Amino acid sequence: VARSGQSEPIDTSWNAAFGSPVLSPDGATLAVALHHESTSDVWIKRVAGGAAVKLSLGKQNSDEPAWTSDGRSVSFIAGAGSIGDVWIRPIIGGASATLILKTDRPISEQTWSPAGEWLLVRTTTPSAGAGDILGVRPAVGGAAAPIVATSHIEYSPSISPDARWMAYASNESGRLEVYVVPFPNAGTTKYQISTQGGSSPRWSPRGNEVFFLDLQSQLIAAQVTTEPTFALLGQQPLFDAAGFVMQSVSRRNYDVTGDGQRFLMIKRAGNEAGSQMVVVENWFEALKGKAKP
Repeated sequence: VARSGQSEPIDTSWNAAFGSPVLSPDGATLAVALHHESTSDVWIKRVAGGAAVKLSLGKQNSDEPAWTSDGRSVSFIAGAGSIGDVWIRPIIGGASATLILKTDRPISEQTWSPAGEWLLVRTTTPSAGAGDILGVRPAVGGAAAPIVATSHIEYSPSISPDARWMAYASNESGRLEVYVVPFPNAGTTKYQISTQGGSSPRWSPRGNEVFFLDLQSQLIAAQVTTEPTFALLGQQPLFDAAGFVMQSVSRRNYDVTGDGQRFLMIKRAGNEAGSQMVVVENWFEALKGKAKP
């Protein structure tokens, strides 16, 4: 999808219940989850054409793919039910998947830092935070440590190309907004870059923009700088993304090309209208006002 909203299909013959599409660092290959009834698997496919290949093998459900920085492997969440671990598998060579992060907390998102030093996951266990962002350095080892972990809900971490900043969404203000914090020491300062609600942030590989969806499903490009420190320079609505499939606010369902000019999105076959996210604030108070005395 171009910045104007004009879309071009990758393969009109490839129809499925897709989720969480991501592009390889060179933009030549995509990884995506395919959902069928109660099962899901991760597949990869060349953008220029050719057959899709199943990457995840086994009886466990696999979802939420993410590319490593060298483009040679794809990590994904695999498990039974709602609790999964992070596995990784090379896209060529036939090697088996390897477990790289095991956790007792359910995980709904996972992504890598640009240089591959950090693996970030987003948890969903209510008893230990309503959804926290944790980080682990697989090469060093050790347990995943909190990056942003509060009593509020945190979603969709995305690290800047220079690995100094992290964008994410949180409902700490009473509705979802997009914030940027230093990485990995997120507690030192914080910048809010959405003004009327926001979710699903994605840092441009060029480093000069953070993309996100507003509450009306508009894709917004926030112009930013990270030198000498972070600053928001402006915002620009790009196009109405309501016609594309956005699974939920807890799963970023699009990706951006290396030049920041196009987006990998999911559109319903036959150009059927997409679903629209509706956010109702102070729902209980509104319900009380309509209730009969």
